Amino acid sequence: MVLFAQHLGDSYLADQQESATLPWKYLKIVRRDDMPIRSGLNFTIVIFIVSAALLLLWLASNLASWGWTLGLGVVFSYLMLTNYALIHEAIHQNLQSDLKRNYLLGVVTSMFFPVSFTLVQVTHQGHHYRNRSDAEIFDQYYPGFWPKVLTYCQWYGTLLGLFYVLVVLTTVLAAIIPGITKNKLLTGNDLGNGNLADITTSDLSKIRLEVLLTVAFWSAVIWAAPLDPLVVLTMFLMAGFNWSTRQYIAHAYSDRDVLEGAFNLKHNKLMSAVLLNGEWDLVHHRFPDVPWTNLPEIGEHNQSRMSYIRHYFRMWGGPVPVTQPEPDIWNTEQMINHLQQQKLQMKLATILEEK
Repeated sequence: MVLFAQHLGDSYLADQQESATLPWKYLKIVRRDDMPIRSGLNFTIVIFIVSAALLLLWLASNLASWGWTLGLGVVFSYLMLTNYALIHEAIHQNLQSDLKRNYLLGVVTSMFFPVSFTLVQVTHQGHHYRNRSDAEIFDQYYPGFWPKVLTYCQWYGTLLGLFYVLVVLTTVLAAIIPGITKNKLLTGNDLGNGNLADITTSDLSKIRLEVLLTVAFWSAVIWAAPLDPLVVLTMFLMAGFNWSTRQYIAHAYSDRDVLEGAFNLKHNKLMSAVLLNGEWDLVHHRFPDVPWTNLPEIGEHNQSRMSYIRHYFRMWGGPVPVTQPEPDIWNTEQMINHLQQQKLQMKLATILEEK
C-alpha cells in the first residue's frame, strides 16, 4: 500500500499540468513567500486526527453499545471537521511545502472523508471560479414553481446531510463509470455540480487510483482491528451530517460576486481551532493562497463579523428569491492576475508602513 501511495505521488507530479482549473505552472504565484507553510504543525495535526479517528472507531466498535457509538460519534464528527480543513489546505497546496508530500497527505486525509482527493481538489478550485454563479446559489431561486421546489430540496438536503452522501457517491461513480463527469444532468445548474466538468482524463485516472487505495485501506482496517462496519458507517454518517449542514454557511445570502460572495463569521476559540480558522471565508476567497495560520491576521482589519451560530440558524429559514444578476465566471488567468495584484498591494502596504 505504501508503494501504491508512492506511485500515486509520482504520477501526480508528472500529470498535474493537465488539470483544467489548477494553476500548477504558476506555483510560485499561488504560494506565498511572506507566509511560510507550517508543514511540521500540519503534519502533527494530521497524525493526531487520523490516530484519534481510528481510536474512536475502535472504541465504539468494541464497546458494543449504541449509546457509546452515538456519543463517540459526536466527537468523531468534530474531528472530521478538522480533517476536512486539512483537506482544504492540501487543495490549496498549503498543507506541506513539498508538493509531493502535500498531495500524499491530501490523499490520506481524504480517505477519512472518504472521498477522492483529486476530485475535491479540482471541484473546489472550480468553486473559487464559480462562486455565487447560477451553479452555486443553493440559497436563492428564480421565479417559477419548479425552480423554487428544486432549490428548497437542495437547500434542506444539504442542511440535513445529503450533500455528504452525494459527494461520496459521486467519487464512486466517477471512478467506475467513464464519462460521467461530462454528463449534463450531473454538471448542470439545476441538479448537478458544474465543477465536475473541469475533471480531465488525467484526473479520472488519479481518482480511480485514490478510490482503490481508500477501499483497500478501510477493508484492511475493518478486518484487522476489527471494526464493526455498521458502527463505522454510523459514525461517518454523523460526521457527514456535521460537515454538510454547515458546508454553505459562509456563502448563504451573501452578495452574488465571485470574489466577495462570502462572509467572515465569528465563533469561539475552540471552534476556530476545530475549523482551522475556516470561519474567515471572505478573507480566504480574497486571498486563497494564504495558509490557515495567517487568515486571522489578515482578517482582523476587515469589518465586524456576524455570529457563526446565529447565521447557521438563519439558514434554516430557507432559500430566498434571486435579487442580483449572475456574476461572470472566472478562469485561471483571472485568478492568477488577482493573486499577483494582491501580492503587489500587500508589498506596497508593507513598504509604506516601514516608511
